[in-house]
Amino acid sequence: MATENLLERTMTLDTEPPLTITVDEGIQIMEVALHMAVREMRKELRWMLEVGGNASANVPPKLDLLDATERQMINDVLEALRACILCTGRNRIDDGLPAWIDDVIARGQV
Repeated sequence: MATENLLERTMTLDTEPPLTITVDEGIQIMEVALHMAVREMRKELRWMLEVGGNASANVPPKLDLLDATERQMINDVLEALRACILCTGRNRIDDGLPAWIDDVIARGQV
């Protein structure tokens, strides 16, 4: 069964009869969900650094421009992002985002 169909089935909470999946299907669902979370957190991180750190596609963020609240929010996203990356075992994602995103993630904090 395709993972996409599993995701659709799991998003319907009121299924009759109750949804049953195998362990392997559950692992597939978790892997896809983690990959989606990583992709979205990378986008969020880019936006936060472009706005607060005056970054662009070709210019890395100027971290000294971030205030304490922005730093804390970015560090929270980084912590969650690095945990998801650790679970998936995939360090790089080809999502078209600037290369400096990977550098910020590798540092782990701003």
